[in-house]
Amino acid sequence: MSNFIGNDGEERRENARWQRMLQWLVDEHGMAGDEVNLRVVGRRAQDTGGRGLFALKSCQPSTTLFTIPAKAMITVKTLSTIYPSKTLQVLNPVQLLSMHMFLHRPTGDEDSGDPVFGPYISTLPRDFGSHPLTWMLASTTKHALHEVLTSSLPPASHAALQTIYTRFWEDWKAVCEYLKASPAVVMLSSKHDVKQSQFDTSSRHLQDHFLWAWLNLNTRCIYYRLNVDQSAQENMAMCPILDFANHASLNSHIIPVMPNSLFSPVPGSRKSGKKTATMGGDYMFISSGRSIQEGDELFLQYGAHPNRKLFIEYGFVNVFNEGNCLGGDFIGEVDLQDILEEMFEKRGGSVGRWMKGVLEEEGYWGDWTVHSSPTPAHPSYRLMAALRLYHIVPESTHSVPRNAEELVDAWRRVLIGQEERVSEANEQAWRKSLLRICEEIIGRANGGMENLEGELTTLKTKRTPGWLDWMAGNIQLLWREELEVAEAVTISVRSGEEF
Repeated sequence: MSNFIGNDGEERRENARWQRMLQWLVDEHGMAGDEVNLRVVGRRAQDTGGRGLFALKSCQPSTTLFTIPAKAMITVKTLSTIYPSKTLQVLNPVQLLSMHMFLHRPTGDEDSGDPVFGPYISTLPRDFGSHPLTWMLASTTKHALHEVLTSSLPPASHAALQTIYTRFWEDWKAVCEYLKASPAVVMLSSKHDVKQSQFDTSSRHLQDHFLWAWLNLNTRCIYYRLNVDQSAQENMAMCPILDFANHASLNSHIIPVMPNSLFSPVPGSRKSGKKTATMGGDYMFISSGRSIQEGDELFLQYGAHPNRKLFIEYGFVNVFNEGNCLGGDFIGEVDLQDILEEMFEKRGGSVGRWMKGVLEEEGYWGDWTVHSSPTPAHPSYRLMAALRLYHIVPESTHSVPRNAEELVDAWRRVLIGQEERVSEANEQAWRKSLLRICEEIIGRANGGMENLEGELTTLKTKRTPGWLDWMAGNIQLLWREELEVAEAVTISVRSGEEF
C-alpha cells in the first residue's frame, strides 16, 4: 500500500514530522525511545515511493519493537477528557474519533494544530485521492475519471463500495448535526474555516475534511480493548508509529500484545466470582517468530480479508500472478450475491419468494461465494445450500408445491448431515447451475477487463493522477481473480469433484 508519493521536499517534511512525533511520545507520554526499546523507524519505501515501517537494527524473534503509552493513542477513553460527557451518548466511537481528526486536520503542508494529538495527527497521510470512496463521492459531481473507475468495478466490489458510502454519509450526517448543535465543541477546532462553518452536509469543503479524517480512521484504526465486551464498538484506537506499517497477506512481522492484566477481582466479590475490567493499558508490539534484519520493512497483516474488502476498505489488493488463482496458489474468492438474487427473483410465480423466505428463516440467505483455495476450487457450503433449495422443485414449477414442507425437510436433512444429498436429480441440477454461473462470471470478467482498458485509454491525459495506473491495475486484478476462480470451479465441477 502506498500512503503518499511525493518529492524530496515532502520526504524531508515527513521525516521531520516523524521526529517531532517521537519527541512528543517521549516527552509528554513517557515512551521509552532509546535504541533498546524503539527498534523501528517510519520512512519512505524506496521501491514504492510510499511510507513504511523499517527495522533500525537486527532483531531476534519475539523482540519488543516498541510500546505505545495508552494516553498517546486516540481512543474513546482519551477523548473523553476533551469533549462533554453527552458526546458519547450522541456519537458512536467511529463518529467521535473521526470528528476529532476532522476538527484538527492539517492545512496544506502545515502541522495539525491539535494541542493534544497534533504531532501524531501531523504524520497521517494527507491525501486519499486514490481511494475508491473518494471516487464514488467525486462521481456524484460527474467527474468523468471517477465515474469510469467506480462503474468499472466487479458487481460485488461495487456493492461493497456502496455500503461504505452509506456508512460514511450516516457518520457525516451525525457529526454535522452534533456540531451544529454544539458551538462550544466547534470552537475547540484548530481550523479557522471549520470554526466559521454552518455545518451543512452538502458542503463539499467540509465533506472533504471529514472524508480525510474518516478514511484515516477506517484504514488505520486497530483493535484495542477498552470494554469487557470483546465486540464493543469502543474497542478501537488510532496508534502512533504502528500505522506506518503496511499490509502483508500472509505473515506479519509485528505481533500486538495487549496489556497483561485485563481483569482484576472486584473487592469482596470472591463468592460471586465477579470481575471488573482494567482495560486500556500500554500497547506493546513485538517481532514475530522469525529474525528481522536491519533495514527490513516490517509488515502487519490487516486481516485475512478477500481482495474486494481490502480494495474497498483500504484501497489496495493482494497482488498475485496470472494463473495463481486457477492453480490454487492464491486464495481467491468471488461473491455471487447479485447473480443468486437475480435467479431467485426470476423464478416464476411465487416460488422464488417462497424459497427466499425459507433461506432467510434458516439463515442461508446471502454470503454465497466460490473459492480457488484450498483445492479443489469449490463453492461455499452456503452457496450449495441455496442452489440445492433452488432446484428442490423443477424450474418450470411456478407455484409453491403442496408438499413444500416435506421437500424442505429433505433439504434440511442435508444441511444437518443426516443425508448426503436431496436426490440424485437435485445434485445434478445444482451442479449444472453452478457451471452456468461460472460461465457468466468468466464472460463478464473478460468484458470488464476489456472495457476498463478501453475507457482509460480514452480518458488518459497529461493531467491524470499518478496513482491511476496502479489503481487500474488493482481493478484488473479484481476481475482477473473472478475469472480464474470461476475457471477453477468449472474444472472442479466437470471433473466430478465432491464438495
